[in-house]
Amino acid sequence: MKRILVSSAIDLIAGLAGTAVVLVATDSLGVDLRVYLVTAVTVFLAIGLWRGGSEGLPAWVRLLLICVMPFYSAVSSGFRHWPLDAGMFLYTALFPATQWAFAALGFRLRSGPAFDRRRWVTALGAALVGSALVAAVTMPSFSRWLATDTTVRPMPPIAFETFDLQTVRSEDWTGKVVLIDFWASWCVPCVAELREIDALYARYGDRDDVVFWAVGAQDERQAAERFAATSSYSFPWAWDPDNAAFDALGTRTVPSLYLIDRQGRIRLTHVGYTVDEGLEEHVGRRLAELIAEPPPGG
Repeated sequence: MKRILVSSAIDLIAGLAGTAVVLVATDSLGVDLRVYLVTAVTVFLAIGLWRGGSEGLPAWVRLLLICVMPFYSAVSSGFRHWPLDAGMFLYTALFPATQWAFAALGFRLRSGPAFDRRRWVTALGAALVGSALVAAVTMPSFSRWLATDTTVRPMPPIAFETFDLQTVRSEDWTGKVVLIDFWASWCVPCVAELREIDALYARYGDRDDVVFWAVGAQDERQAAERFAATSSYSFPWAWDPDNAAFDALGTRTVPSLYLIDRQGRIRLTHVGYTVDEGLEEHVGRRLAELIAEPPPGG
């Protein structure tokens, strides 16, 4: 019994450590799903190869222990963003499914006959190269698909304020193209995304018919104001008291970006951020299209 408990504890610790490695690697490179796929496949296959040769509880129970943190993350994320749309469902399912599948593959390979060090190296090398190729080909378009909604809908009346307490109202944007990005100072993807927002502002921010706002939400005002004051970005900053504009738009998480056309319609909603999706190019292309559209009655 003691041996089973020790083995189960090692399975749990290995899974937690593996998840930490995957998250640190992904976040440190700007929340890049390509990095996530490669590290998740390689790390959890290695854990499966290592732990698959140990005695203990049935294999399916041990795999649950190894993947307890990814499953917990998926469930908690699902509750935070309920009800789930198709993209969010796939995103929350992707995280635990990838890690469980490759840990299970490691168990399976380890249980095969005459499993030696050469097969370890071959399996890990094949996983590393294969996942890197798949990630390079599929992840950019997959990331954009997960994050982007082009459903056209009316823009509800909203208001927020600048950090010097000037009120900004959506009714002042009539006939203009607007980019609004909701962010928070504690949010790693938000901070990474703001670099690309600033690049778009450098291209279009001097136009009289284009409006940019980076609106702090779901944050402490002091922290958001301090972040804005110490940044080198040139776009206009604002604050959403009580998250009123955030809620009016139906926003559920940060970062969330909206493109609004000259007729006051939301033409693009972009939720979340990964560095692999090419946001500057993708959103910039849609922004250019909206700028090229004639004004109402034009």
